[in-house]
Amino acid sequence: MDFHFWYTILLICLMTAALLKEWADPDLIIFSTLLLLILGGVISTQEAFSGFSNAGMLTVGFLFVVAAAMQRTGIFNQLGDLLLGRKGPISIKLARFLYPVAGISAVFNNTPIVAMLIPAVRLWAKRNDYPVSKFLIPLSYAAILGGTCTLIGTSTTLVVHGLMLENGMPGLGFFEITWIGLPVAIIGIALISTIGHRLLPSRAEPMAELGMQTREFVVAVRVMEGYRSIGKTLEEAGLRHLKGLYLFQIERVGTVMTPVPPTTRIQLGDRLFFTGLPETILELQKTPGLNVIKDEAFDLRHYDSDAFGTFEVVISP
Repeated sequence: MDFHFWYTILLICLMTAALLKEWADPDLIIFSTLLLLILGGVISTQEAFSGFSNAGMLTVGFLFVVAAAMQRTGIFNQLGDLLLGRKGPISIKLARFLYPVAGISAVFNNTPIVAMLIPAVRLWAKRNDYPVSKFLIPLSYAAILGGTCTLIGTSTTLVVHGLMLENGMPGLGFFEITWIGLPVAIIGIALISTIGHRLLPSRAEPMAELGMQTREFVVAVRVMEGYRSIGKTLEEAGLRHLKGLYLFQIERVGTVMTPVPPTTRIQLGDRLFFTGLPETILELQKTPGLNVIKDEAFDLRHYDSDAFGTFEVVISP
């Protein structure tokens, strides 16, 4: 065991720690590790970048383009309604949905298929009052199982196929692994549809769950004629750095602005939405020219989480 061995082990440990701690974007961490391996003389430049010309990886990239083109046609949104239907037992819905997903993943790469179908499943679950958490993990697993049926179904199989070709081996046939993958996919999806989904939590969309709580810490105020900061920016009006309060949205003549830049100028009739602690909200009500809108409650359930990009995060000590 020479220097290169321990150097590689150290880099792998540091890379793993950086990925787990999320010190930077995964692509930056992995690419930096690759560069350090080159600088340390562990691998050559040609070896480091040979993977980018791997036939399997190039195929995956092309399949992403094909899947994106299909998404633009709207076919995936139509598939959600067509395959899932309306009301019915979750087990039947899953079986009805997952087998076709596995079939699609067998002829398209599973990664872009899942990425394209997630919005359709979320929209369908929201429309039909189903917990979306019961469908997303099964969708991913069905795509993986379907991908094991053919050569192009999964990135892993394509990479192995490319390595075989590079080493002078004949490579894999398109249906060479089907006789193993197909029975596994059929049985696996049956188990997910009947038993597996029962182990998953029943959770609604983040917007719907958060919307139940917004009345407690969100207040809307209207800018009236008596407000002395009309025409000023939010920064100049002192609304950008309020203690315990955050201005996250402005509604102006039917237009919603979120997030709100500090250079936004306040206009008469604007509706300002703040979130914060109850005691600080009470202080805001005392500001002349800012009238609390008591007959309207802000409800996140009316908002599209894809369009507004709302996330739930936990900040550790």
